[in-house]
Amino acid sequence: MKVLATRRLMLRAWEQADADFLFSLESLPETVRYLGSESRVMASLEEARASIVRRRAVDAPGQGIWAIEIRGSGELAGNLLCKPVGTPSVDGAETIEIGWHLHPDAQGRGYAVEAAQAVIDYAHSRGITTLSAFVDPLNNASIKVCERLGMASQGLTEEVYGQSMLCFQHTKDLSSGKESE
Repeated sequence: MKVLATRRLMLRAWEQADADFLFSLESLPETVRYLGSESRVMASLEEARASIVRRRAVDAPGQGIWAIEIRGSGELAGNLLCKPVGTPSVDGAETIEIGWHLHPDAQGRGYAVEAAQAVIDYAHSRGITTLSAFVDPLNNASIKVCERLGMASQGLTEEVYGQSMLCFQHTKDLSSGKESE
C-alpha cells in the first residue's frame, strides 16, 4: 500500500500493533454512529485485529484503507478509506468511496481534510476520475469536510447504505487535468 505524506500526517497501512487504537476508535458510539445503517461499536480487541486484516486487503491502484498518523508524534488519529462500494455509478463504472472517521481526541484540527485531500490527489493520479463520499445528513462535520474539499453535492441516495445519505463527488477530467465540482 502506498504511504502518503502531508505536512502534518502520514497515511499508512494498518498494522496489528494498531489494534488497541482501532478498538478504541471503533468502540466509541460517537465515532461510528454515522458510518451507515450497519455500523456498530467494535466489541473486542480480536475484532479489531480481524478488521486490520480486512483493511490491509484493500490495495488496488489509487485505493486503500489507511491509518492516519500524526507526523512527529506517531500518534494515530483515525481512518481514511478509498475503495469500491459495489454499486455501479450512473455511467456503469465502479463507484469508489472516500470516507474518514477520526478519534474524538483528533477531531477539529483539520486532519480529515488534509488526509482526504492527499487520498483524492493519489486516487486521481492513479486514474480514478470520480470519488464519492456518502454522508449521514446529520453529520455536519463531514458535510463541512466535503465542502472544504470542493466536493459537489449530488443529493440524497439510499443505494449504497440502505438509508438516506448525502452523496458528494470529487471529479477530475483526466484529459484536461482539471477538477470539476
